[in-house]
Amino acid sequence: MIRFSLLLLLTAAPLAAQTLTAKPIPTELEVDHACRIVTQNLRNPARPHLHYDSGICHLESVLDSQHMATTIRNGVTKRTLVEVREREYVLQNPYPQPITFTVKQTVPKKFHIDSDPPPAELANSIATFHVTAEPGQTVRLHVGESD
Repeated sequence: MIRFSLLLLLTAAPLAAQTLTAKPIPTELEVDHACRIVTQNLRNPARPHLHYDSGICHLESVLDSQHMATTIRNGVTKRTLVEVREREYVLQNPYPQPITFTVKQTVPKKFHIDSDPPPAELANSIATFHVTAEPGQTVRLHVGESD
């Protein structure tokens, strides 16, 4: 009986190993404005999967502020209320090779991106930033918007 159980375990182990498939390690991760990781939905490509993984991405600060700005045009002083929105993404690469994070942030109407570095692309009210992180490295991306 012991011999049979041992034999069963020895023959079952290779079968279990054959049925397990390792996920490929990504070279790029897409992140939305809420630090959710975006993955493709094979059943419905128009609706991607969104999930949180605070070990890969989290927002360290989300700040909204207002201040008065003074400008002079044609000798006339003008004071306007300026609204500023800031986010700081903290991105960590848990993989054994470099990863490029693609951060996509929606830009509300009447706002413009005021960040250094500027976005790689700004189309359809979405600012796209690319940030590369080496294995195990944590990088920060500061995105500012103002009206």
